[in-house]
Amino acid sequence: MLVLILPVVLLISLLSAGLLLAKEDNEKDEGLTNYYDVSVNKGIAYVSYHQGKPVLNLFNEETNKNQKIIEIENDKRIVDPSFSADGKLLAFVVQSKDMENNPFSSVQVIDLETNKERELFSNQDLVTEVEFGRKDTSLFFLGAGTFTNYSPITGKRPHDFDIFEYSFETEGIEKLTDTKKYSMTSLVVSGDSTALYFQSDDDSEAKSAEEIFQMKQRIFSVSLDHPEQYSVFSDVEKETDIFDFAFTPDGKNFIYQAIANPDTGDTFQYELYLYSLESQEEKQLTYLESYASHPVISFDGQTLYFMVDSNFGKDNQEKWHFYKMDLKKRKADEIKLPFSN
Repeated sequence: MLVLILPVVLLISLLSAGLLLAKEDNEKDEGLTNYYDVSVNKGIAYVSYHQGKPVLNLFNEETNKNQKIIEIENDKRIVDPSFSADGKLLAFVVQSKDMENNPFSSVQVIDLETNKERELFSNQDLVTEVEFGRKDTSLFFLGAGTFTNYSPITGKRPHDFDIFEYSFETEGIEKLTDTKKYSMTSLVVSGDSTALYFQSDDDSEAKSAEEIFQMKQRIFSVSLDHPEQYSVFSDVEKETDIFDFAFTPDGKNFIYQAIANPDTGDTFQYELYLYSLESQEEKQLTYLESYASHPVISFDGQTLYFMVDSNFGKDNQEKWHFYKMDLKKRKADEIKLPFSN
Protein backbone atom coordinates (compact mmCIF):
# COMPACT_ATOMS: atom_id res chain seq x y z
CA MET A 1 0.00 0.00 0.00
CA LEU A 2 2.81 2.41 0.90
CA VAL A 3 4.53 1.71 -2.41
CA LEU A 4 1.31 2.56 -4.24
CA ILE A 5 0.24 5.54 -2.13
CA LEU A 6 3.56 7.41 -1.79
CA PRO A 7 4.03 8.13 -5.55
CA VAL A 8 0.43 9.39 -5.75
CA VAL A 9 0.92 11.67 -2.73
CA LEU A 10 4.20 12.93 -4.20
CA LEU A 11 2.56 13.65 -7.56
CA ILE A 12 -0.31 15.57 -5.93
CA SER A 13 2.18 17.58 -3.85
CA LEU A 14 4.22 18.49 -6.93
CA LEU A 15 1.13 19.51 -8.87
CA SER A 16 -0.09 21.64 -5.98
CA ALA A 17 3.32 23.30 -5.66
CA GLY A 18 3.33 23.98 -9.39
CA LEU A 19 -0.07 25.65 -9.23
CA LEU A 20 1.02 27.77 -6.28
CA LEU A 21 4.21 28.84 -8.02
CA ALA A 22 2.28 29.68 -11.19
CA LYS A 23 -0.13 31.78 -9.15
CA GLU A 24 2.78 33.56 -7.49
CA ASP A 25 4.39 34.27 -10.87
CA ASN A 26 1.13 35.80 -12.12
CA GLU A 27 1.01 38.00 -9.04
CA LYS A 28 4.59 39.28 -9.47
CA ASP A 29 3.74 41.67 -12.31
CA GLU A 30 3.62 45.22 -10.97
CA GLY A 31 3.80 48.76 -12.29
CA LEU A 32 3.81 50.38 -15.71
CA THR A 33 3.99 48.54 -19.06
CA ASN A 34 4.97 50.03 -22.43
CA TYR A 35 1.45 49.71 -23.89
CA TYR A 36 -0.28 53.08 -24.33
CA ASP A 37 -1.90 55.50 -26.77
CA VAL A 38 -2.73 59.22 -26.86
CA SER A 39 -6.09 60.54 -28.09
CA VAL A 40 -6.91 63.66 -30.12
CA ASN A 41 -8.01 65.16 -26.78
CA LYS A 42 -4.59 64.30 -25.26
CA GLY A 43 -6.06 61.62 -23.04
CA ILE A 44 -3.47 58.93 -22.26
CA ALA A 45 -4.65 55.33 -22.17
CA TYR A 46 -2.06 53.03 -20.65
CA VAL A 47 -1.70 49.55 -19.16
CA SER A 48 -0.26 48.81 -15.74
CA TYR A 49 -0.22 45.90 -13.29
CA HIS A 50 -1.54 45.97 -9.75
CA GLN A 51 -0.73 42.84 -7.70
CA GLY A 52 -0.46 40.86 -10.92
CA LYS A 53 -3.75 42.07 -12.40
CA PRO A 54 -3.66 44.02 -15.68
CA VAL A 55 -5.31 47.44 -15.43
CA LEU A 56 -6.33 49.71 -18.30
CA ASN A 57 -6.15 53.35 -17.21
CA LEU A 58 -7.12 56.72 -18.67
CA PHE A 59 -5.00 59.67 -17.53
CA ASN A 60 -5.75 63.37 -18.09
CA GLU A 61 -2.47 65.27 -18.07
CA GLU A 62 -4.10 68.69 -17.63
CA THR A 63 -6.17 67.76 -14.56
CA ASN A 64 -3.74 65.08 -13.33
CA LYS A 65 -6.71 62.73 -12.84
CA ASN A 66 -6.50 59.01 -13.43
CA GLN A 67 -9.45 56.71 -14.15
CA LYS A 68 -9.26 52.92 -13.91
CA ILE A 69 -11.27 51.73 -16.90
CA ILE A 70 -10.98 47.98 -16.54
CA GLU A 71 -9.12 45.40 -14.44
CA ILE A 72 -8.96 41.72 -15.41
CA GLU A 73 -7.73 38.46 -13.92
CA ASN A 74 -3.99 37.88 -13.53
CA ASP A 75 -3.73 34.96 -15.98
CA LYS A 76 -4.32 37.39 -18.87
CA ARG A 77 -2.69 40.55 -20.18
CA ILE A 78 -3.95 43.73 -21.85
CA VAL A 79 -1.96 44.99 -24.83
CA ASP A 80 -2.00 47.79 -27.39
CA PRO A 81 -4.79 50.22 -26.43
CA SER A 82 -5.75 52.26 -29.49
CA PHE A 83 -7.99 55.35 -29.73
CA SER A 84 -10.37 56.02 -32.59
CA ALA A 85 -9.69 59.16 -34.62
CA ASP A 86 -12.34 61.15 -32.73
CA GLY A 87 -11.14 59.86 -29.36
CA LYS A 88 -14.54 58.44 -28.39
CA LEU A 89 -13.67 54.75 -28.68
CA LEU A 90 -10.78 52.80 -27.18
CA ALA A 91 -9.90 49.36 -28.55
CA PHE A 92 -7.50 46.91 -26.90
CA VAL A 93 -6.45 43.26 -26.94
CA VAL A 94 -6.77 40.77 -24.10
CA GLN A 95 -4.34 37.84 -24.40
CA SER A 96 -3.64 34.73 -22.38
CA LYS A 97 -0.34 34.95 -20.52
CA ASP A 98 0.24 31.29 -21.39
CA MET A 99 -0.16 31.28 -25.17
CA GLU A 100 1.71 27.99 -25.45
CA ASN A 101 -0.78 25.94 -23.42
CA ASN A 102 -3.85 28.16 -23.41
CA PRO A 103 -3.95 30.24 -26.63
CA PHE A 104 -6.53 33.02 -26.50
CA SER A 105 -7.01 36.55 -27.87
CA SER A 106 -9.99 38.85 -27.48
CA VAL A 107 -10.36 42.23 -29.19
CA GLN A 108 -12.56 44.59 -27.20
CA VAL A 109 -13.72 48.18 -27.45
CA ILE A 110 -14.96 50.71 -24.88
CA ASP A 111 -17.21 53.68 -25.63
CA LEU A 112 -15.62 56.36 -23.45
CA GLU A 113 -18.77 58.49 -23.45
CA THR A 114 -21.04 55.74 -22.10
CA ASN A 115 -18.35 53.50 -20.48
CA LYS A 116 -19.94 50.53 -22.26
CA GLU A 117 -17.55 47.72 -23.15
CA ARG A 118 -18.08 45.00 -25.73
CA GLU A 119 -16.09 42.22 -27.33
CA LEU A 120 -15.69 42.48 -31.09
CA PHE A 121 -14.30 38.98 -31.59
CA SER A 122 -12.11 36.34 -29.97
CA ASN A 123 -10.16 33.34 -31.22
CA GLN A 124 -7.19 31.13 -30.44
CA ASP A 125 -4.90 32.95 -32.85
CA LEU A 126 -2.66 35.63 -31.40
CA VAL A 127 -3.73 39.23 -32.09
CA THR A 128 -0.85 41.55 -31.20
CA GLU A 129 -1.86 45.05 -32.38
CA VAL A 130 -5.02 46.96 -33.31
CA GLU A 131 -5.39 50.26 -35.14
CA PHE A 132 -8.52 52.21 -36.08
CA GLY A 133 -9.06 53.36 -39.63
CA ARG A 134 -9.24 57.16 -39.91
CA LYS A 135 -12.99 57.05 -40.58
CA ASP A 136 -13.55 54.71 -37.60
CA THR A 137 -15.51 52.24 -39.73
CA SER A 138 -12.79 49.59 -39.56
CA LEU A 139 -10.32 48.17 -37.09
CA PHE A 140 -7.11 46.82 -38.59
CA PHE A 141 -5.09 44.28 -36.65
CA LEU A 142 -1.97 42.10 -36.77
CA GLY A 143 -2.59 38.39 -36.35
CA ALA A 144 -0.04 35.60 -35.92
CA GLY A 145 -0.71 32.14 -37.28
CA THR A 146 1.69 30.22 -35.03
CA PHE A 147 3.30 30.51 -31.61
CA THR A 148 6.56 28.60 -31.87
CA ASN A 149 10.33 28.91 -31.57
CA TYR A 150 12.08 28.74 -34.92
CA SER A 151 15.42 28.30 -33.18
CA PRO A 152 16.46 26.02 -30.28
CA ILE A 153 18.13 28.97 -28.52
CA THR A 154 15.10 31.30 -28.57
CA GLY A 155 11.88 31.20 -26.62
CA LYS A 156 8.51 30.67 -28.25
CA ARG A 157 7.15 33.72 -30.03
CA PRO A 158 4.33 34.57 -32.47
CA HIS A 159 5.15 34.02 -36.15
CA ASP A 160 3.43 33.90 -39.57
CA PHE A 161 1.99 37.42 -39.36
CA ASP A 162 -0.59 39.01 -41.61
CA ILE A 163 -2.86 42.07 -41.58
CA PHE A 164 -6.62 41.74 -41.08
CA GLU A 165 -9.56 44.16 -41.12
CA TYR A 166 -12.62 44.07 -38.89
CA SER A 167 -15.69 45.95 -40.18
CA PHE A 168 -17.91 47.65 -37.61
CA GLU A 169 -20.76 47.66 -40.15
CA THR A 170 -20.77 43.96 -41.08
CA GLU A 171 -18.89 42.63 -37.99
CA GLY A 172 -16.90 40.51 -40.44
CA ILE A 173 -13.15 39.93 -40.66
CA GLU A 174 -11.17 40.07 -43.90
CA LYS A 175 -7.59 38.88 -44.30
CA LEU A 176 -5.82 41.61 -46.29
CA THR A 177 -2.33 40.18 -46.79
CA ASP A 178 -0.77 36.78 -47.26
CA THR A 179 2.80 37.43 -46.17
CA LYS A 180 3.21 34.93 -43.31
CA LYS A 181 5.93 37.24 -42.04
CA TYR A 182 8.29 35.90 -39.37
CA SER A 183 7.69 39.13 -37.46
CA MET A 184 5.49 42.21 -37.96
CA THR A 185 5.02 45.21 -35.65
CA SER A 186 4.07 48.90 -35.57
CA LEU A 187 0.89 48.81 -37.62
CA VAL A 188 0.08 52.36 -38.81
CA VAL A 189 -2.82 53.70 -40.90
CA SER A 190 -2.01 56.53 -43.31
CA GLY A 191 -3.65 59.92 -42.77
CA ASP A 192 -5.88 59.50 -45.83
CA SER A 193 -6.68 55.84 -44.97
CA THR A 194 -5.42 54.62 -48.34
CA ALA A 195 -2.42 52.67 -47.06
CA LEU A 196 -1.08 50.72 -44.11
CA TYR A 197 2.48 50.63 -42.82
CA PHE A 198 4.29 48.09 -40.69
CA GLN A 199 7.79 47.17 -39.52
CA SER A 200 9.35 43.85 -40.46
CA ASP A 201 12.47 42.14 -41.73
CA ASP A 202 13.45 42.80 -45.35
CA ASP A 203 13.89 39.22 -46.50
CA SER A 204 13.03 39.78 -50.17
CA GLU A 205 16.60 39.14 -51.35
CA ALA A 206 17.62 36.65 -48.65
CA LYS A 207 18.23 33.20 -50.09
CA SER A 208 20.95 31.75 -47.88
CA ALA A 209 21.36 31.45 -44.11
CA GLU A 210 24.07 34.12 -44.21
CA GLU A 211 21.81 36.54 -46.12
CA ILE A 212 18.96 35.91 -43.68
CA PHE A 213 21.29 36.72 -40.78
CA GLN A 214 22.28 40.00 -42.46
CA MET A 215 18.79 41.18 -43.43
CA LYS A 216 17.64 44.58 -42.14
CA GLN A 217 14.53 45.74 -40.32
CA ARG A 218 12.60 48.24 -42.44
CA ILE A 219 9.23 49.97 -42.86
CA PHE A 220 6.84 48.48 -45.42
CA SER A 221 3.73 49.95 -47.06
CA VAL A 222 0.54 48.21 -48.19
CA SER A 223 -1.99 49.87 -50.50
CA LEU A 224 -5.56 49.15 -49.38
CA ASP A 225 -6.60 49.09 -53.05
CA HIS A 226 -4.15 46.23 -53.64
CA PRO A 227 -3.33 44.73 -50.23
CA GLU A 228 -1.78 41.67 -51.86
CA GLN A 229 1.16 43.90 -52.79
CA TYR A 230 3.57 45.38 -50.28
CA SER A 231 6.92 47.10 -50.66
CA VAL A 232 9.72 48.68 -48.65
CA PHE A 233 8.85 52.26 -47.76
CA SER A 234 12.00 53.29 -45.88
CA ASP A 235 15.43 53.68 -47.46
CA VAL A 236 16.43 50.29 -48.91
CA GLU A 237 20.11 51.24 -48.68
CA LYS A 238 20.01 52.14 -45.00
CA GLU A 239 22.37 49.95 -43.00
CA THR A 240 20.72 50.71 -39.65
CA ASP A 241 17.73 48.63 -38.57
CA ILE A 242 14.48 50.54 -38.11
CA PHE A 243 12.21 49.28 -35.34
CA ASP A 244 9.16 51.01 -33.86
CA PHE A 245 7.99 54.14 -35.75
CA ALA A 246 5.26 56.78 -36.11
CA PHE A 247 4.37 59.37 -38.78
CA THR A 248 3.82 63.07 -38.16
CA PRO A 249 0.22 64.13 -39.01
CA ASP A 250 1.32 65.96 -42.18
CA GLY A 251 3.00 62.78 -43.45
CA LYS A 252 6.26 64.61 -44.16
CA ASN A 253 8.32 63.00 -41.40
CA PHE A 254 8.47 59.86 -39.35
CA ILE A 255 10.09 59.13 -36.01
CA TYR A 256 11.67 55.74 -35.48
CA GLN A 257 13.66 53.68 -33.01
CA ALA A 258 17.17 52.55 -33.90
CA ILE A 259 20.40 51.44 -32.24
CA ALA A 260 22.64 54.44 -31.57
CA ASN A 261 25.88 52.51 -30.94
CA PRO A 262 25.85 49.47 -33.26
CA ASP A 263 29.63 49.24 -33.64
CA THR A 264 30.94 49.89 -30.12
CA GLY A 265 30.58 46.35 -28.77
CA ASP A 266 28.81 47.73 -25.68
CA THR A 267 25.23 47.14 -24.61
CA PHE A 268 23.01 48.50 -27.35
CA GLN A 269 21.43 51.91 -26.74
CA TYR A 270 18.09 52.44 -28.46
CA GLU A 271 17.28 56.06 -29.30
CA LEU A 272 14.62 57.88 -31.33
CA TYR A 273 15.33 59.63 -34.64
CA LEU A 274 13.41 62.04 -36.88
CA TYR A 275 13.56 61.39 -40.63
CA SER A 276 12.41 63.93 -43.21
CA LEU A 277 10.90 62.39 -46.35
CA GLU A 278 11.50 65.63 -48.26
CA SER A 279 15.17 66.24 -47.44
CA GLN A 280 15.95 62.57 -46.67
CA GLU A 281 17.86 63.74 -43.60
CA GLU A 282 17.68 62.25 -40.13
CA LYS A 283 18.25 63.83 -36.72
CA GLN A 284 18.70 62.12 -33.39
CA LEU A 285 16.00 63.19 -30.91
CA THR A 286 16.85 61.36 -27.68
CA TYR A 287 20.19 60.92 -25.91
CA LEU A 288 19.07 58.82 -22.94
CA GLU A 289 21.60 55.99 -23.50
CA SER A 290 18.94 53.45 -22.59
CA TYR A 291 15.93 52.01 -24.44
CA ALA A 292 13.62 54.68 -25.86
CA SER A 293 10.68 53.12 -27.69
CA HIS A 294 7.06 53.27 -28.87
CA PRO A 295 6.89 56.81 -30.30
CA VAL A 296 3.41 58.37 -30.50
CA ILE A 297 2.95 61.84 -32.02
CA SER A 298 0.14 64.15 -30.90
CA PHE A 299 -2.55 65.02 -33.43
CA ASP A 300 -1.25 68.61 -33.71
CA GLY A 301 2.23 67.28 -34.49
CA GLN A 302 3.89 69.31 -31.74
CA THR A 303 4.49 66.67 -29.06
CA LEU A 304 6.24 63.33 -29.11
CA TYR A 305 5.36 60.74 -26.48
CA PHE A 306 7.51 57.67 -25.86
CA MET A 307 8.50 55.01 -23.32
CA VAL A 308 11.92 54.34 -21.76
CA ASP A 309 13.06 51.14 -20.06
CA SER A 310 15.62 52.41 -17.54
CA ASN A 311 16.54 48.85 -16.59
CA PHE A 312 17.42 47.75 -20.13
CA GLY A 313 20.63 45.73 -20.28
CA LYS A 314 20.81 45.34 -16.50
CA ASP A 315 18.48 42.40 -15.90
CA ASN A 316 15.26 40.90 -17.25
CA GLN A 317 13.03 43.11 -15.10
CA GLU A 318 11.64 45.95 -17.23
CA LYS A 319 11.19 49.34 -15.60
CA TRP A 320 9.16 51.65 -17.82
CA HIS A 321 8.97 55.45 -17.68
CA PHE A 322 6.66 57.66 -19.74
CA TYR A 323 8.11 60.73 -21.50
CA LYS A 324 6.99 63.56 -23.71
CA MET A 325 9.02 65.93 -25.87
CA ASP A 326 8.21 69.29 -27.44
CA LEU A 327 9.42 68.68 -31.00
CA LYS A 328 10.48 72.32 -31.41
CA LYS A 329 12.48 72.56 -28.20
CA ARG A 330 13.69 68.92 -28.37
CA LYS A 331 13.62 68.58 -24.58
CA ALA A 332 12.30 65.38 -23.01
CA ASP A 333 10.37 65.42 -19.72
CA GLU A 334 9.03 62.48 -17.75
CA ILE A 335 5.31 62.28 -16.97
CA LYS A 336 4.65 60.50 -13.68
CA LEU A 337 1.76 58.16 -14.34
CA PRO A 338 -0.04 57.00 -11.16
CA PHE A 339 0.81 53.32 -11.60
CA SER A 340 4.41 53.75 -12.78
CA ASN A 341 7.29 51.91 -11.08
